[in-house]
Amino acid sequence: MSDPQRISILVLDPDTDFFEGLTTHSKSANIHFISKPYSPRERPIIEDLIFETFPDIVILNLDVDDELHFSEPIGNILKVPMPIPPIVLGTTAREGIALKSRAYTAGIDDYMVRPFTPADVWLRLDVLIRTRRLQIQLDMATRKLSAVNLRLFSSNRHLEEMTLTDELTGLNNMRFMTQFLEKQFSLFARHDRSFSIMMIDLDHFKSVNDSNDHLVGSETIKIVGRLVHEATRGSDIKARYGGDEYIVAMPETDGSMALLVGERIRTAIEAREFIGSDGNSFHVTSSIGVGTFAKGRHLNFQDIIRDADFALYMAKHGGRNRVELYNEEHAKAQKEGVEGYDQNQSAVFSEIKKLRSG
Repeated sequence: MSDPQRISILVLDPDTDFFEGLTTHSKSANIHFISKPYSPRERPIIEDLIFETFPDIVILNLDVDDELHFSEPIGNILKVPMPIPPIVLGTTAREGIALKSRAYTAGIDDYMVRPFTPADVWLRLDVLIRTRRLQIQLDMATRKLSAVNLRLFSSNRHLEEMTLTDELTGLNNMRFMTQFLEKQFSLFARHDRSFSIMMIDLDHFKSVNDSNDHLVGSETIKIVGRLVHEATRGSDIKARYGGDEYIVAMPETDGSMALLVGERIRTAIEAREFIGSDGNSFHVTSSIGVGTFAKGRHLNFQDIIRDADFALYMAKHGGRNRVELYNEEHAKAQKEGVEGYDQNQSAVFSEIKKLRSG
């Protein structure tokens, strides 16, 4: 789990001395600096940088663009979907109230005019870092409050649909996952970025419920949710969409890397010891399916989920307790039709359909 006290700062400035001065004056080990080449001659795609680094604060040199176009990079920073948009600190050598007004209108949070020293910047950063930590604390409190509200008003169906957190596991729910994938798909598809979706289903979980009371089954689902969370990155989005079914969205992850993560999850679940109602221990296993974005073949996020869902079915069909990555053989089998597989009966697509109709 990521440390809420750790703050990442992305510096977009052509002056390497400026970056070195900032890091030299850094006062905390919990500040992580990221510097990327950024100048009129070397201009990265800012959306990609934000998508790769998920910074808390961006220090942006506004003078890299002329006065008519400097608001464009600000907009590119802020349009990347993130749980909390980054705080943007603009730096410039240009004076003028009109310029400053346009910068704030474009979405900048703070503004500094040269000349200034690294110490001057750090005085400003201290305030922005405190602000960011308060934003993170507020976001965490809001998520916890959502779970509390769900417990207090479980009979209120509207509240249950609107909350973004799964009450039992603390993971996101399928509503949040669907919103995330809808926003992210156009971004990684446009830039042809690696993206994988993993689906996890516990094997023969009905026998756990049949052999134990409801509390044991719930505790098992909760613990598995924690194992999934611990085995994945902070930038991965994890959700529970069914009783014992989980889904993970993995930005910047190709098929081979997703297989490694899936195997790490599978072995963690298999090795975990659970305690039954009778006090005896038991183990559970899982089947995992992975789908990876392929430009031209996947037209929306549901297409990737469809591959992951079919790979999950083939993992079950192939003996369970295994990880399957959707491949050409799966595509052929899916086209020919596999006995027992019906996408219309798939829990994940039923959940997506319910969310869309609601």
